[in-house]
Amino acid sequence: MPLEMLPAFLSRVAPVLPTYHLGVVARSAVGSGANEGLSWLVLLSYTLLFAVIAAVAMRRDEARE
Repeated sequence: MPLEMLPAFLSRVAPVLPTYHLGVVARSAVGSGANEGLSWLVLLSYTLLFAVIAAVAMRRDEARE
């Protein structure tokens, strides 16, 4: 969905969410011609962030046992 069709609040928030960037990558795969380099970087950043959070949570959980 184009950002222009979203309510004002969501159109400001959407570009920082991973689903927005996944959509950019998907549209570029079917030939929209969009430059998806930044979107890949954002998706990689989210992946690394959540991997670190999962690793910390797992260590905390294992330390309790």
